[in-house]
Amino acid sequence: MNPEIIYSNFRDEALAHMFSAEQYETFVAMPFRNRFSYHPDIILNQAIQKAAAEANKNRGDQLKEFLMPQTVAGKPPTANVITEDIVKSILFSHFFIADLTGGNGGVLIETGIAMSFKSNTQIILITQDPLDQLHFDIRNNRVISYNPDGKTEEISEAFLAAAQSFENDRERYVTQVSKSLSKDAILTLDCYASWYQSKESAQGQPGLFYPERMPEFFTNAYGDQAINMFQLTLLELYQKRMIWTDYSLRKNDSGGRHHAWAVHVTKIGWLLIKYLWPHYTDRYCERII
Repeated sequence: MNPEIIYSNFRDEALAHMFSAEQYETFVAMPFRNRFSYHPDIILNQAIQKAAAEANKNRGDQLKEFLMPQTVAGKPPTANVITEDIVKSILFSHFFIADLTGGNGGVLIETGIAMSFKSNTQIILITQDPLDQLHFDIRNNRVISYNPDGKTEEISEAFLAAAQSFENDRERYVTQVSKSLSKDAILTLDCYASWYQSKESAQGQPGLFYPERMPEFFTNAYGDQAINMFQLTLLELYQKRMIWTDYSLRKNDSGGRHHAWAVHVTKIGWLLIKYLWPHYTDRYCERII
């Protein structure tokens, strides 16, 4: 299990998942064994979930609903052995909340992974212990002191602040990506999305491929250089992770084989399309997200 490889392989899918999700998801890292007065089930319900419920009451119209935070797949919240599924769950969740009470090793490992994946604004750290007893690697971060029998306003406010920061980051991301693309790249995405809304796409996903489905504006603008300019535009979109290549080796009628390929928009590309052109939101567009 290598978190860096998991991040490289799944970062775009995770980003698209978080950006397009209708509700906020939270990964919970906490000790899973009863220890003295520490009872994880009670703390999950009376502190973390209660705070999320309060955040839902106060979120207003600009923020999405918070799903009730749960431990991974209903299993014990954490363990010293960190599996690939746990790493992916951290990556795909909007927010990460860790209960540092007792300095549990598994919680600290998961917190370190979260800090490498997410901005500090998406991470909520809580503890029942005195703050000066925190691990030295954690001590300089904002940590909320809580009492499971007390009020949870501060944790609730942290959920709301994390959500607002996430929405700001999402807006900033798509704005920066759109500003970094050339006119030809933006028009190519628009053509692809337009084709995808057509009736002919109902039975399959259309692709960009030369020369049968090169956007017409390349020929109009560049004449005999159209194909070269189209290829340069595809290279630009590849570099921005906006498109991917679908390739297969197919049999033909004579019994031989031929190469078949097309270029499709990635999930990240579709997020940009929906941001730039909100009218591309019918059922054809939605099934890609």
